Amino acid sequence: MIVTQTPADIFIGVLEAIAGGVIVVLCAKYYPLTSDYWSERSISARRRRIKVLENILAKYENDFADTKTFLARIALKGTITILWFGVILLSVVLGTSFRLADLLQCERQN
Repeated sequence: MIVTQTPADIFIGVLEAIAGGVIVVLCAKYYPLTSDYWSERSISARRRRIKVLENILAKYENDFADTKTFLARIALKGTITILWFGVILLSVVLGTSFRLADLLQCERQN
């Protein structure tokens, strides 16, 4: 198999090289500005996150000050979690039971 290049192929290759060079020069010139933008954005996002975490910490410190409220909240969350697991388990058991009953009914009919 012989691969030949026409003058149009060479011209397109030269245009691609020139476009790539222009892109590299522009990126080298403006990349520090975009890099600084992203770093500033990241720093401000971290500062906001730190404020949120400080508020959560203050809430937990208040909860520890009142032991009854703190223990009641833990018990409530635990109860809700156990109830959700129970609902999911019940759904699985009922689904499996109905599927098994359907299979047994098909075998009785045949």
